[in-house]
Amino acid sequence: MAWKNYRVAMTLPEAEGALEKFFAKFHTLKRWMRQHAETCKSRHRIDIGAGRVLQAGWEPGGLRYTQCCNLPIQGASADIMMLAIAKVHRGMQVGNIEGGLVASVHDELVLEVRESQAPQAQSILEEAMVEAFAQTYPLAPVSRLVSVSVGLTWGDLK
Repeated sequence: MAWKNYRVAMTLPEAEGALEKFFAKFHTLKRWMRQHAETCKSRHRIDIGAGRVLQAGWEPGGLRYTQCCNLPIQGASADIMMLAIAKVHRGMQVGNIEGGLVASVHDELVLEVRESQAPQAQSILEEAMVEAFAQTYPLAPVSRLVSVSVGLTWGDLK
């Protein structure tokens, strides 16, 4: 899978070793993945977020372990982004910022605003993204959660 999906060349023992090392550090995640997959399979569905579900009957061969583990995380991430987008939009309106959201790329939001309003827009964007995450995961830490950059072009931001 490492080669097929990411073009990383590894032997099977190397891949198994990498997984062992990862899950030794993140043992709570491994336990959650196993328990969550069992729950999903016993319920014959995966609860993805915001009321979305994937029924086992919709999938040829039933639910896969990777779906049970990945879809709720991806769904929660999508929910966070939708909350953040709504919060940014409201903040831009309230702040009378000229411009707005021009792109959403994975976990990034790109705004285009007047240069003179960039600091205010930067603050609105950071606050909205942190609030959306905290609303979804109220007990999670939020320090250094978001990094906002300002530049004249999108290329300047990378």
